[in-house]
Formats: sequence, structure tokens, C-alpha cells
Amino acid sequence: MSLFQNRSAPVTFRFGFVEAPFSVLCDALQNWFQTIDTKHAVRAAFHAMTAQLEEAVLSLEPLTTPPDRYLLVETTSHWTAIFANGLRSNDVASAVG
Repeated sequence: MSLFQNRSAPVTFRFGFVEAPFSVLCDALQNWFQTIDTKHAVRAAFHAMTAQLEEAVLSLEPLTTPPDRYLLVETTSHWTAIFANGLRSNDVASAVG
């Protein structure tokens, strides 16, 4: 079974879940990216949004190789979903790890 009948493919082909509250994971990823930013002299941007999942996934466009954006999605459980904007493949493994 595909997510949204593959209308958001390939973003929805591969995504991950982290067993952590949304706010905790957001803070952890911001800290991780700040470490990367400092090391490589770049600057990541973070934006909050409220939207239905299908609309939120569209915010990852345009798709790129390599992926350069992640979408963290709060769930009704203690898990948080992570999507990436990969054109050919989505490297959610780094963010999930």
C-alpha cells in the first residue's frame, strides 16, 4: 500500500520514524545541524508549519540530489516521522540515526 497513492513520490517511498516526542527530536536535530554548520561554515534554516500531512510533504519540493531538506511530522503517538526531499532516494537514515 502506498502513501497518498504515490502522488508525492518519490518523497513518500522512504521515510523513517524516531521514538521520541516531536519537540525533543526537533531540538536534537537543530543541535546536530548547528554542529554540522559550524564545521562546514554553512547555515541551516528551520521553519515551523501547521498543515495536513499531504500538504506538508509538498513543502519539500523541489526535490534534489542529494537531499537537502527534512520534514519532521508530529504523530498522535510518541513517535515522530521524518521525510526528506531526495529526487532519486531519500536519505532519512542519517536523520533517523
